[in-house]
Amino acid sequence: MENLKPKLKEYVIGIPENVTFSILPVLRWETSKGFFNSRTISDSIKIIRNINIHLLAEKIISYINDNILEYKIRDDNLELFIMGRPWLSVDEFSLDRFTDKIGLEQVFNDEIEKKFSVWTKSFDRLDSSDKTYRLKNYLLKDVYMDRYGEPVLDKNNNLIGYKIDKNKFASVETYYNNDNLLCNKVLIRDFDDNKKLFKGAAIFSWVDIKTENGFVREYNKNKYYYDKNNKLFNS
Repeated sequence: MENLKPKLKEYVIGIPENVTFSILPVLRWETSKGFFNSRTISDSIKIIRNINIHLLAEKIISYINDNILEYKIRDDNLELFIMGRPWLSVDEFSLDRFTDKIGLEQVFNDEIEKKFSVWTKSFDRLDSSDKTYRLKNYLLKDVYMDRYGEPVLDKNNNLIGYKIDKNKFASVETYYNNDNLLCNKVLIRDFDDNKKLFKGAAIFSWVDIKTENGFVREYNKNKYYYDKNNKLFNS
């Protein structure tokens, strides 16, 4: 991820002020037969010039890990291409999210050749167990429900969120779901430390659900289970 952040910083600095820009991350790799496959790894991500680069990089890395796992991409070398322009949407390409058809590849390749931004990284092959791989690459394993970090107060000393680490600030929305279980929707957002307020939309989010045995976290379409001692277990 450290290699990705400088590339993203170089990329976003070219975005005009007061313009909402959209980026579309695409993975590209060569198959054993010598063909190239390309797939978008997420919906388009809306960003602005002063977006938190660390959180954006973390979000993209998370999407990469999920796609490697879901589609059993085992090639060692992958290329990540960042395509973007104001309000770019995957729907503009009229493509399936995953395809190896040469005609559709060509559409991606034509855009890739414009070289908006590029970053290449070698990935380890999957562990023998998908669940083991998912847990190993789970970025939030040491963040627990109701123990998100240092309290964040507004200028009137009201609790408005938590500082998870030096780069992550979270606001929390609490509610009960249809099963009458206590839930926390945690939204990672940019935080203005001088004004003591959150700004912009959530960069990413998850939901923690309280259970009799601990809690369950729903994050990136996956579920992570914790016991009463906040120990993450493979379930």
